[in-house]
Amino acid sequence: MKRCKKCGVEKQDEEFSVRKFHSSGRNTICKQCKRDEYRLALETSGPSKTMCICSHCGKEFYVHTNKIAKGHKYKTNVGRFCSRSCLLSYQHNHNALFAPQPSTLDHAGYVCVRLGRYSKRVEHRIVAERALGRPLKKNEVVHHINMDKTDNRPCNLIICDQKYHAWLHSEMARRYAVEHFA
Repeated sequence: MKRCKKCGVEKQDEEFSVRKFHSSGRNTICKQCKRDEYRLALETSGPSKTMCICSHCGKEFYVHTNKIAKGHKYKTNVGRFCSRSCLLSYQHNHNALFAPQPSTLDHAGYVCVRLGRYSKRVEHRIVAERALGRPLKKNEVVHHINMDKTDNRPCNLIICDQKYHAWLHSEMARRYAVEHFA
């Protein structure tokens, strides 16, 4: 048991934060008083930090005011979420993966959808996963029935394994050759 120098209440050692360079190894102010002291210092220090409330968990957190005012160069959610895990959880719960995004064509001619800052996925796999209601397995391939790589309607997609997909293409090539060159 130890007495807090700030509030004067006697508390367990676990309620005092550990300080590396203190002789006793423990702080002389309890964690709650330290938190209140920090919050007061932030409030009185002027406009350098702004208190925000997380859109996902409702927790209070502080963000540099200039990041919110300017809108950070890459981060569009500054001041909305207290952590990356809250941002990802919020996006997962609100189906942000399937929200309309600007799409592009990749080097093979498939429609790609941007998911966040760095990741892109081919749209036909996202459509197939949504139709199945689960993520595709690594060995599952999505085949376009009409051979149009940009036609990603669920009725135009077949989900099959790699072996069957290879057989489908060879059979279609064989039938095309018989029909046109025989």
